[in-house]
Amino acid sequence: MTKTTQEKKKPAKAAPAKKKPAKKKVSKPTAKAAPKKSAAKAPVKKKTAPVKKKTAAVAKKKTSVAKPQQEQIVAPQDPVQHEIFLKIKTLQKQVMKIVGNAAEIAAKRLGISRKISLLQKEEAEKR
Repeated sequence: MTKTTQEKKKPAKAAPAKKKPAKKKVSKPTAKAAPKKSAAKAPVKKKTAPVKKKTAAVAKKKTSVAKPQQEQIVAPQDPVQHEIFLKIKTLQKQVMKIVGNAAEIAAKRLGISRKISLLQKEEAEKR
């Protein structure tokens, strides 16, 4: 079988080429014009507040430890209420003594009385 001239001229069909995805165009930032500088001005000096030196009295105030404020109980003016007030005060003192004695007795039984006495001495020295 002989091929015709037309058939001879037709090249063999190649496999269709795969299309590559198109590259996305990345926009580059355009260079902005530099802001125009006005005529050179003299640098403005910032005013600083004068530094106050701390006196010794101020330094002492800050180092002192604040003592706890005790509530001041004002005695009532009515004579009957005043007597009741005095009785309550004496009872409070007695209770404090009893509590203190009980604490000392308990400390002796536990064998820690020496530590307590040392702590009490230290507190007395601080005052």
